[in-house]
Amino acid sequence: MPHSENFTLTYGQLLDQAKTKILNLVQNRDGYSASVPAEIKSGYSKVYSINRWGGLVNAGYTYKYVFKLLDNPKLGIATTENINREFMNFMRERGIVAKSSNKVTTRGLINFFNNLAAFCSVKLIIIDSQFAPNKVVYYNTQDNNFPAVDNIPVNKEGDEVVAADYNTILTELNTTLNTVSKQYIARYSTSTSSSSSSSSCSSSSSSSSSSSCSSVYIAYFNLN
Repeated sequence: MPHSENFTLTYGQLLDQAKTKILNLVQNRDGYSASVPAEIKSGYSKVYSINRWGGLVNAGYTYKYVFKLLDNPKLGIATTENINREFMNFMRERGIVAKSSNKVTTRGLINFFNNLAAFCSVKLIIIDSQFAPNKVVYYNTQDNNFPAVDNIPVNKEGDEVVAADYNTILTELNTTLNTVSKQYIARYSTSTSSSSSSSSCSSSSSSSSSSSCSSVYIAYFNLN
Protein backbone atom coordinates (compact mmCIF):
# COMPACT_ATOMS: atom_id res chain seq x y z
CA MET A 1 0.00 0.00 0.00
CA PRO A 2 1.52 3.37 -0.96
CA HIS A 3 2.39 5.68 1.88
CA SER A 4 -0.24 8.28 2.74
CA GLU A 5 -0.61 10.81 5.53
CA ASN A 6 -3.95 9.13 6.23
CA PHE A 7 -2.03 6.19 7.67
CA THR A 8 0.28 8.07 10.00
CA LEU A 9 -0.24 7.97 13.75
CA THR A 10 1.18 10.31 16.37
CA TYR A 11 1.73 9.74 20.06
CA GLY A 12 -0.77 12.51 20.75
CA GLN A 13 -3.43 10.51 18.93
CA LEU A 14 -2.53 7.41 20.91
CA LEU A 15 -2.82 9.34 24.16
CA ASP A 16 -6.23 10.75 23.23
CA GLN A 17 -7.59 7.35 22.17
CA ALA A 18 -6.32 5.58 25.28
CA LYS A 19 -7.69 8.30 27.56
CA THR A 20 -11.11 8.14 25.89
CA LYS A 21 -11.19 4.36 26.25
CA ILE A 22 -10.37 4.55 29.96
CA LEU A 23 -13.07 7.17 30.55
CA ASN A 24 -15.62 4.97 28.79
CA LEU A 25 -14.64 1.88 30.78
CA VAL A 26 -14.88 3.18 34.34
CA GLN A 27 -18.33 3.11 35.94
CA ASN A 28 -17.72 5.51 38.82
CA ARG A 29 -16.86 8.59 36.76
CA ASP A 30 -18.68 11.75 37.83
CA GLY A 31 -21.24 9.53 39.56
CA TYR A 32 -22.24 5.88 39.31
CA SER A 33 -23.35 4.56 35.93
CA ALA A 34 -26.72 2.84 35.58
CA SER A 35 -25.00 -0.57 35.47
CA VAL A 36 -23.55 -0.24 38.99
CA PRO A 37 -25.54 -2.34 41.52
CA ALA A 38 -26.79 -0.52 44.61
CA GLU A 39 -24.89 -3.05 46.75
CA ILE A 40 -21.52 -1.47 45.86
CA LYS A 41 -22.50 2.19 46.02
CA SER A 42 -21.37 4.21 49.02
CA GLY A 43 -24.03 4.36 51.72
CA TYR A 44 -25.72 1.06 50.86
CA SER A 45 -27.47 -0.86 53.63
CA LYS A 46 -30.02 -3.66 53.67
CA VAL A 47 -32.34 -4.84 56.45
CA TYR A 48 -33.70 -8.37 56.60
CA SER A 49 -36.53 -9.03 59.04
CA ILE A 50 -37.80 -12.41 60.28
CA ASN A 51 -40.89 -12.67 62.44
CA ARG A 52 -41.66 -15.57 64.81
CA TRP A 53 -45.40 -16.13 65.17
CA GLY A 54 -47.93 -18.85 65.95
CA GLY A 55 -46.85 -21.64 68.27
CA LEU A 56 -43.13 -21.18 67.61
CA VAL A 57 -40.55 -20.73 70.35
CA ASN A 58 -39.99 -17.01 70.97
CA ALA A 59 -43.27 -16.25 69.20
CA GLY A 60 -43.84 -12.53 68.86
CA TYR A 61 -40.16 -11.76 68.34
CA THR A 62 -38.90 -9.88 65.27
CA TYR A 63 -35.29 -10.48 64.24
CA LYS A 64 -33.51 -7.86 62.14
CA TYR A 65 -30.23 -8.38 60.26
CA VAL A 66 -28.60 -5.24 58.86
CA PHE A 67 -25.80 -5.34 56.27
CA LYS A 68 -24.09 -2.00 55.67
CA LEU A 69 -21.38 -1.34 53.08
CA LEU A 70 -18.16 -0.33 54.80
CA ASP A 71 -16.82 3.03 53.64
CA ASN A 72 -13.73 2.76 51.46
CA PRO A 73 -12.24 5.40 49.14
CA LYS A 74 -11.98 2.78 46.39
CA LEU A 75 -15.78 2.73 46.22
CA GLY A 76 -16.08 6.49 45.82
CA ILE A 77 -16.53 8.72 42.79
CA ALA A 78 -13.74 9.69 40.39
CA THR A 79 -13.98 12.89 38.38
CA THR A 80 -13.20 13.16 34.69
CA GLU A 81 -10.79 15.97 35.47
CA ASN A 82 -8.83 13.85 37.95
CA ILE A 83 -8.64 10.84 35.61
CA ASN A 84 -7.36 13.00 32.75
CA ARG A 85 -4.79 14.70 34.98
CA GLU A 86 -3.42 11.48 36.49
CA PHE A 87 -3.22 9.75 33.11
CA MET A 88 -1.38 12.63 31.45
CA ASN A 89 0.96 13.09 34.42
CA PHE A 90 1.82 9.39 34.30
CA MET A 91 2.51 9.48 30.55
CA ARG A 92 4.50 12.70 30.98
CA GLU A 93 6.74 11.08 33.58
CA ARG A 94 7.25 8.13 31.22
CA GLY A 95 8.43 10.50 28.46
CA ILE A 96 5.53 9.89 26.08
CA VAL A 97 3.75 13.27 26.27
CA ALA A 98 6.93 14.98 25.11
CA LYS A 99 6.65 13.03 21.83
CA SER A 100 2.99 13.93 21.22
CA SER A 101 3.63 15.38 17.74
CA ASN A 102 6.00 12.60 16.68
CA LYS A 103 4.94 9.78 14.41
CA VAL A 104 4.64 6.44 16.17
CA THR A 105 7.33 3.86 15.48
CA THR A 106 7.09 0.11 16.02
CA ARG A 107 9.24 0.24 19.12
CA GLY A 108 7.41 3.30 20.37
CA LEU A 109 4.02 1.66 19.92
CA ILE A 110 5.06 -1.37 21.95
CA ASN A 111 6.59 0.90 24.56
CA PHE A 112 3.35 2.89 24.76
CA PHE A 113 1.21 -0.18 25.35
CA ASN A 114 3.57 -1.46 28.03
CA ASN A 115 3.18 1.81 29.89
CA LEU A 116 -0.57 1.86 29.30
CA ALA A 117 -0.77 -1.63 30.81
CA ALA A 118 1.20 -0.43 33.85
CA PHE A 119 -1.22 2.45 34.37
CA CYS A 120 -4.39 0.38 33.91
CA SER A 121 -3.13 -2.45 36.11
CA VAL A 122 -3.30 -0.07 39.08
CA LYS A 123 -5.95 2.49 38.22
CA LEU A 124 -8.67 0.21 36.79
CA ILE A 125 -10.00 -2.18 39.43
CA ILE A 126 -12.77 -4.75 39.40
CA ILE A 127 -15.27 -4.35 42.22
CA ASP A 128 -17.03 -7.49 43.42
CA SER A 129 -19.39 -8.29 46.28
CA GLN A 130 -21.20 -11.28 47.73
CA PHE A 131 -24.44 -9.32 47.36
CA ALA A 132 -23.95 -7.60 44.00
CA PRO A 133 -25.35 -9.38 40.92
CA ASN A 134 -22.43 -8.36 38.70
CA LYS A 135 -18.88 -6.99 38.79
CA VAL A 136 -18.03 -3.46 37.70
CA VAL A 137 -14.91 -1.50 36.76
CA TYR A 138 -14.02 1.48 38.95
CA TYR A 139 -11.25 4.02 38.64
CA ASN A 140 -8.93 3.69 41.63
CA THR A 141 -8.28 7.17 43.04
CA GLN A 142 -6.14 5.88 45.92
CA ASP A 143 -3.20 3.83 44.66
CA ASN A 144 -0.30 5.14 42.61
CA ASN A 145 2.39 2.47 43.00
CA PHE A 146 2.89 1.69 39.33
CA PRO A 147 5.09 -1.18 38.15
CA ALA A 148 8.29 -0.18 36.39
CA VAL A 149 8.56 -0.52 32.63
CA ASP A 150 11.80 -0.72 30.67
CA ASN A 151 11.16 2.34 28.50
CA ILE A 152 12.70 2.41 25.03
CA PRO A 153 15.05 5.40 24.60
CA VAL A 154 13.91 7.94 21.99
CA ASN A 155 17.12 7.61 19.99
CA LYS A 156 16.53 3.86 19.54
CA GLU A 157 12.91 4.01 18.43
CA GLY A 158 13.90 3.83 14.78
CA ASP A 159 15.99 0.68 15.24
CA GLU A 160 14.68 -2.56 13.81
CA VAL A 161 12.79 -4.74 16.24
CA VAL A 162 14.23 -8.25 16.47
CA ALA A 163 12.68 -11.44 17.86
CA ALA A 164 14.48 -11.05 21.19
CA ASP A 165 12.85 -7.63 21.64
CA TYR A 166 9.39 -9.11 21.21
CA ASN A 167 10.10 -11.90 23.70
CA THR A 168 11.31 -9.37 26.26
CA ILE A 169 8.37 -7.06 25.65
CA LEU A 170 5.75 -9.81 25.91
CA THR A 171 7.31 -11.19 29.09
CA GLU A 172 7.35 -7.74 30.64
CA LEU A 173 3.77 -7.03 29.59
CA ASN A 174 2.57 -10.32 31.05
CA THR A 175 4.39 -9.62 34.31
CA THR A 176 2.92 -6.13 34.53
CA LEU A 177 -0.64 -7.35 34.08
CA ASN A 178 -0.39 -10.25 36.51
CA THR A 179 1.59 -8.90 39.47
CA VAL A 180 -0.84 -6.15 40.45
CA SER A 181 -4.12 -7.06 42.12
CA LYS A 182 -6.99 -5.62 40.12
CA GLN A 183 -9.86 -6.92 42.23
CA TYR A 184 -11.39 -5.34 45.31
CA ILE A 185 -14.01 -7.18 47.36
CA ALA A 186 -16.62 -4.88 48.89
CA ARG A 187 -17.13 -5.60 52.59
CA TYR A 188 -20.04 -5.01 54.93
CA SER A 189 -20.65 -4.53 58.62
CA THR A 190 -23.38 -6.68 60.15
CA SER A 191 -25.70 -6.06 63.05
CA THR A 192 -28.52 -8.11 64.52
CA SER A 193 -31.34 -7.26 66.85
CA SER A 194 -34.50 -8.87 68.19
CA SER A 195 -37.49 -7.38 69.92
CA SER A 196 -40.87 -8.25 71.36
CA SER A 197 -43.53 -6.34 73.26
CA SER A 198 -41.71 -7.07 76.52
CA SER A 199 -37.96 -7.30 75.78
CA SER A 200 -35.25 -6.67 73.24
CA CYS A 201 -31.56 -7.30 72.62
CA SER A 202 -29.09 -6.36 69.91
CA SER A 203 -25.50 -6.86 68.79
CA SER A 204 -23.26 -5.81 65.95
CA SER A 205 -20.11 -6.97 64.21
CA SER A 206 -17.98 -6.15 61.17
CA SER A 207 -17.31 -9.82 60.48
CA SER A 208 -19.25 -13.04 60.26
CA SER A 209 -19.07 -13.81 64.00
CA SER A 210 -22.33 -14.70 65.75
CA SER A 211 -24.41 -12.37 67.85
CA SER A 212 -23.57 -11.93 71.53
CA CYS A 213 -27.29 -12.07 72.32
CA SER A 214 -26.88 -15.77 72.98
CA SER A 215 -30.39 -16.68 74.10
CA VAL A 216 -31.92 -15.37 70.89
CA TYR A 217 -29.17 -16.81 68.74
CA ILE A 218 -29.59 -20.32 70.19
CA ALA A 219 -33.38 -20.24 70.13
CA TYR A 220 -33.45 -19.14 66.52
CA PHE A 221 -30.92 -21.60 65.14
CA ASN A 222 -32.27 -24.56 67.08
CA LEU A 223 -35.48 -24.23 65.10
CA ASN A 224 -33.82 -24.67 61.70
